[in-house]
Amino acid sequence: MFTFLLFCYIFSFYILVFPASMLIAVPLFFCVCVNKTWLYSFLRIWGIKFIRRAFVFQIFIIGFSGIFPVIYRTADFSFMKLMITQLVHFVCAVFFFTYIDVKNINFEKVVKSFVWIFVIQTFIELVATSLPSSIGKFVRLFNHFDPESVIGLGDRVRGYALSAATTYHLSLVYGVAFILYIKTLVESKKIRFRQIITGLLIVVGVFFAGRTGFVGIGIGCIYFLVSLKVKTRNKFSAISKLLVSIAIIITLTLTVAPKKFKDMVVDYLIPYAFEFVYQKIDSGKAQTASTNQLKEMWHRDFDEQELIFGSGKYTTADGRYYMRVDPGILRHLLYGGILFYLLLILYQTLITFPLKKRTDYYIFILIFIYFLFMDFKGVTIAVNKFSFTATLLLGFSYTRTQKDSKLQEISK
Repeated sequence: MFTFLLFCYIFSFYILVFPASMLIAVPLFFCVCVNKTWLYSFLRIWGIKFIRRAFVFQIFIIGFSGIFPVIYRTADFSFMKLMITQLVHFVCAVFFFTYIDVKNINFEKVVKSFVWIFVIQTFIELVATSLPSSIGKFVRLFNHFDPESVIGLGDRVRGYALSAATTYHLSLVYGVAFILYIKTLVESKKIRFRQIITGLLIVVGVFFAGRTGFVGIGIGCIYFLVSLKVKTRNKFSAISKLLVSIAIIITLTLTVAPKKFKDMVVDYLIPYAFEFVYQKIDSGKAQTASTNQLKEMWHRDFDEQELIFGSGKYTTADGRYYMRVDPGILRHLLYGGILFYLLLILYQTLITFPLKKRTDYYIFILIFIYFLFMDFKGVTIAVNKFSFTATLLLGFSYTRTQKDSKLQEISK
């Protein structure tokens, strides 16, 4: 049951017009209403400093963000509405956290399940992409994928995930899943083939979701290779088993896989994932359609005063973002200026880092670095729903597990 609820919470796919992350809160709400244990747990969670300070600061940001449309007379309250929606998701999340608390699910279990739901998502992507006219169409009933919004070759392989977001946002949390996967490797006394296959399946999922996740994969791999916590023997074991696993997967794809799947991989998936390599061979430049568009966004004719002090403009009359920029740092500087953006970074810090440290605290540092870096590509810091739900969950379960460990020590 926990894995199912976690899948709904993270991916939040749509059932009719309602996100699954909100729908799962309904039965959990009734459990809180009729069961004293659940009610006590629900109230206890609101008393946890990590949850309380994040919730209060989010309300502060909502109020503070409303100042800019007023002082600049733009009447653009779209950012404010976005954060109010996120506040609703916050409350729904606490009902899910109540389930975690009542069932006594610790941080290690959350991490392992987090990794596994992305493996499951990859299998869904593989099946749906292989059978686009049947399974693919069915899966797309639960997301709002728009092929026209995808730049370049990705429109043939993206959009087949059971997730509210199927492109940048999904790929972003795939990167988080890989960083958590690296945590399980670092803590393993012996690295087994099934662990390597698990990591490869997460990587394959990134191929379908978008190249953004490769940044998270890179951060995770670098940490694994330089970490003093991992024995040199385990590092060589992981690399050798990785090479063997890749060889087996390639052989199976070319010999056993159905022709439709093989054609999809060769004709669409590989050219999309390694578009920069194909472009280097064809044109002499290592580039992709999306990176070229991103470069163009960074070289637009911005008003320096708007970047420093904001403009109170977040969206335009046609529903598009002001100046038509994707990077979160640009959108939020243009809306509220430097001070506002620093507040968003502070908020992301509050929902990413638990108050107390222990040996695996490095995970939150890696995730935070990853998010900071990705904010130069798309909206990530503070506002991104997927990064918000993932970090809030991890921070809560980490804090809760620490509290329970202290109580056990006292009882001894």
